[in-house]
Amino acid sequence: MYVVYGLEDPRDGLIHYVGITDDVYKRFSDHIKGSAGNIQKNGWIFECRHANVMIVMRELERVEMLKDALEREKHWIRHYLESGHPLNNMKVAKSILQERARMARLAKRTEKVIRERAVKEKVAMVPRTIWQHNNDSRSESFKEYRKSMLPKALEAWEQGHKTVRTLSKHINISEWHARKLISEINKLHAADRAV
Repeated sequence: MYVVYGLEDPRDGLIHYVGITDDVYKRFSDHIKGSAGNIQKNGWIFECRHANVMIVMRELERVEMLKDALEREKHWIRHYLESGHPLNNMKVAKSILQERARMARLAKRTEKVIRERAVKEKVAMVPRTIWQHNNDSRSESFKEYRKSMLPKALEAWEQGHKTVRTLSKHINISEWHARKLISEINKLHAADRAV
């Protein structure tokens, strides 16, 4: 049985370290002695000792397998990092922050590639300023954009460009807008048939 625990500073009520152990008394004693190599954590513990403040070891959860305990430890570290606790888990916290930074870089690169492809394929993109308005104005701007493109789309439709891909290439718009315009065209044709 493994225990995932947090070391809490009673002065601020925040968790400063998350760990796992199969012997909570021995592990707590090791922390108090400062026998582990984490300088940042030991500095915090010695600061508490100097101020005559007893740190608190809180049990976060119990798990059967070591593999599960390691996963849950990462979960709790991520949880407390995101909650703004001043964790001293250097290795795991650093890897989580690095992963977060890597994901942000990946998202930025993906957006750049999409924009480059759009420029390369000469796909008309909705101006970025449209996205900066609230939801009501955003949907209104899209409606205006589609209305302005509808005559071109109808003309291309009559010429036989009736799929999303051919319509988008023919009138130089994104496939998303082509899909919306085809929907509008189908509604117009349905209304004509009804009359």
